[in-house]
Amino acid sequence: MDTLKQLKDAVLLSVNAPEMVKTIDAASILERNTTQAGTVIDTIPYMRAYATTYALMYSYNRTGSNDDSTYYNKKFIEFSSYGGDCANFASQCMWAGFYGSNDTDSITNGRLPMDSKGSINWYCQSNSIRNGNWCYANMLCDYPEAVANAGSGESGIIADVYKRVSGGQMSIPNIGSNLNGAVFCVTTSTTNGHAIVINNASSNSLNNIYFCAHTQP
Repeated sequence: MDTLKQLKDAVLLSVNAPEMVKTIDAASILERNTTQAGTVIDTIPYMRAYATTYALMYSYNRTGSNDDSTYYNKKFIEFSSYGGDCANFASQCMWAGFYGSNDTDSITNGRLPMDSKGSINWYCQSNSIRNGNWCYANMLCDYPEAVANAGSGESGIIADVYKRVSGGQMSIPNIGSNLNGAVFCVTTSTTNGHAIVINNASSNSLNNIYFCAHTQP
């Protein structure tokens, strides 16, 4: 669990670099199923407490220069050797916030709340059955907006997305505990970026916001 000083360092990377900072504040996830009776829409609300509990359970206070995967959830594959596990971890936290069932059967079979319906997906069942929106920070950042822009026929996460472009300001209306469970993403034109999960916030002050993350950027 790191202080937001490190988040500030990550968010304010190089002000001269073309970067995008986004906050994904999830509200619910939709699943659309077509039956003989028509389209059935299931809505799963986002439980911030579930997301933050998962974040704390599967991370730890890093004291060295290297990441220690001891506390990673072994039911999921790990992406440290693929360039970073941060987005995979952030997706897992959101998945837990949407009542994801933390058992091998639910994960390997891609059960809800993983999103495998429609044209825009978000899932990670195994090393060979996975989706970039789940695994890569730059794609995770864009996923909720892609779902929203796809229109009423698409399944996926419904979320508020707040942005700050290089040199600009980010205005986030939610304060304090309302930030808990939110995902912050940083992307640039030259890297896959970084994603973290807010696990404890008592105000918008940098000194009062804590986060969990995998893979030191």
